[in-house]
Amino acid sequence: MDGRRQWNGPCRSGTPSQDDDPAMPRCLSGYRPGGITLDGATMFSVAEVLSLPQARALLGGLTGDQTGLKGRYTMDLEYQFAPPRAADSAAVPEFGGPALSTAIREQWGLRIQPGKAPFRLVVIESAQMPTAN
Repeated sequence: MDGRRQWNGPCRSGTPSQDDDPAMPRCLSGYRPGGITLDGATMFSVAEVLSLPQARALLGGLTGDQTGLKGRYTMDLEYQFAPPRAADSAAVPEFGGPALSTAIREQWGLRIQPGKAPFRLVVIESAQMPTAN
């Protein structure tokens, strides 16, 4: 499990770190060819990334943080995500290798466990272009 370690401060990408928003990693992070890279991520932001459609389709739903882990982490998940074929864009992405939950457990030391929890839903009923002041 060397895919998760304490974040030591500088961004590996060389970009400056972002504001200290717990919902966002401090550095450029997310899906990449061959897996996921998170830099300066809280467990809350890890759960957010795993709730995006790429992983949500494979994990069977939204992901929430119940780890109790504090601080920020540098995390790499080696995993191949392949987008669905254009003819069937609603299909679950194809992948090679172990189940995503297995890769998360083996490389990050985190366990995905099904459960139920409340979540916040924002409904936008309409949108209009802003007017000049």
